[in-house]
Amino acid sequence: MLVAFSLVEPGTFATIGNFRNILNDMAIGTIVAGGLTVPLVAGDFDLSIGYVASFCGLLLVFAVGTWLPTIMQASGYSIGSALLQTAVMWVGAGAGMVAGGRIADGVGIKPVVVVAFLVGSASLLGMSARPPLVALFLLMFVSGLGFIGSQVLTNAFIVTRYPEHLRGAGIGWALSVGRLGAILGPSMGGWILSSGLGVQWNFYLFAVPGLLGALAAVSVPAVLARRGGLPVAAPPASSPAG
Repeated sequence: MLVAFSLVEPGTFATIGNFRNILNDMAIGTIVAGGLTVPLVAGDFDLSIGYVASFCGLLLVFAVGTWLPTIMQASGYSIGSALLQTAVMWVGAGAGMVAGGRIADGVGIKPVVVVAFLVGSASLLGMSARPPLVALFLLMFVSGLGFIGSQVLTNAFIVTRYPEHLRGAGIGWALSVGRLGAILGPSMGGWILSSGLGVQWNFYLFAVPGLLGALAAVSVPAVLARRGGLPVAAPPASSPAG
């Protein structure tokens, strides 16, 4: 991505000051990523389960949550309209968490997570076409339902993929990896806006993590099969009848 932006806008993006800011933003994430290799190499638990989905989900939450009002202003909307659109998105997020949980109880959490990521990506692509205002507010609501709701549901999904004795560690490390996305997301928005590219590129590029998150959720069984899964704690032995 850095190479692509540097080629598109070499005089604006590929500057020493810009790269220094990027390195500063990524410093904490790099330290965390280094620490994550320790339990992975030791084989304590499988970090591939859910960490990509968590990364993509938090990237979307922080990127869109941070830059959406600015993006909509750059698209020609007033500050009042942009803030109202952002509010509608967060209302959709709350509705998505509640509705997604109820649906997951009936059909299973995995398909709900996959659909939520896909719906969030589709709504972002729809916004790039500058639809009528009513349709735009609907897309805002759906986007919150999708990519913010998907992050909350992803946490529950991750928990179900670990045996009981590893759930605390599993969700903790998955969220630690996800924080890398939370760091990268706002930086991506700033890079795109400062690169001179069209505003629609924000929607295009933010839709990509949604697609990757859906793919990660779909591939979880394949990951488990390839790595042989995780050990499951043996049930306690029953005491002999007295």
